[in-house]
Amino acid sequence: MAELVCTECMRMVVVQPRVNFMGFPKFQCPLCRHQATHPLATWRLVVYAIIAGLGVIGTVAMMAQGGIPIMGVIPALMMAAVIINFGVKSRVDAAMIRARSNPPPPR
Repeated sequence: MAELVCTECMRMVVVQPRVNFMGFPKFQCPLCRHQATHPLATWRLVVYAIIAGLGVIGTVAMMAQGGIPIMGVIPALMMAAVIINFGVKSRVDAAMIRARSNPPPPR
């Protein structure tokens, strides 16, 4: 269980996130039923960036040898995940700021 912020209702909730195909933690907010996605874990982001970088280096090496530059599917997906992570992280950071500035009403 983890305390995460919902990007729709801007509330902190305790949930058990699931990891989707690209490795992003995803959960359904128990308050508003929104499917929220959170950024990649740091270790996963580093691994994805390294593999994507190796894919780019391999593609450049193919071009330098006069071959047809073809990047593999896995490095391409990992590069996409690294790029998508920037947008997800900015949404979660904005929601976290709003959640901290607007605490839930007392019960």
